[in-house]
Amino acid sequence: MKNKQTNHLMGQWGSALLLLLTPLAVQATSVFNSTVTLTYTIDEIINKTNPGTSDGLTVTGNFMLDQSSSEIFIPVGSDGTATKLTEVPDYSVDTVTDSFSHTMHVSGNASNGSLDAAYLGLYELSFENQSADEFEIKLTLDYSLRAEVSGDYAESDIIFDYYNEAGGFESDIDGILAYASAPYDLLQTLPGTASHSFTLAAGEFEAIYADASISGSLEASPVPVPGALILFLSAVMIPVLKRESTH
Repeated sequence: MKNKQTNHLMGQWGSALLLLLTPLAVQATSVFNSTVTLTYTIDEIINKTNPGTSDGLTVTGNFMLDQSSSEIFIPVGSDGTATKLTEVPDYSVDTVTDSFSHTMHVSGNASNGSLDAAYLGLYELSFENQSADEFEIKLTLDYSLRAEVSGDYAESDIIFDYYNEAGGFESDIDGILAYASAPYDLLQTLPGTASHSFTLAAGEFEAIYADASISGSLEASPVPVPGALILFLSAVMIPVLKRESTH
């Protein structure tokens, strides 16, 4: 009888050990979150012809997501998701606007498979002088770039530049790159500011543009449970098995 009980216990514990030694897997999600915030601030508008009035001067601020230069690629079988390419344009017109600000935020994640996404955001602040007066305009651009990634494999980069219609005002930065390989997470930020002043004669037009390119690349797959955990559980169970077999 004792031998039968012992054999039964040995069979049960043997099955348990076999399960432990069978490779286990958990889902490891890879993620990217990237943001570009740009704020145009009009510091001063001076009418050099008729001081105190801005009649005839139109200031327009807008943002749009360039659909033709943005795309999301998710292979068949992947469970990846990303921010949809349907963002509504942000648009503002006001002759006495103090500032225009817009935040472009995109993200993606995948726990099985891969994902590649690219977005191009276009910012613009334009000045149109429909009067017979001459204006002197001073403005400031404040920008904040933030790229964050985590997971099995994740990468996100931001390319940002600004320039003006007339020429002579442009950025000298390339952007930032964030890269992650499990179990490391990485966050990269880049704040900045730039000032510009110009004279707008009667009938003239000027615009300050900024392009923000955000891309993300993710790969994720089931991750085996570390071998050290299996060895630890085995070490705990084997003495128990021996004790049971002696009763």
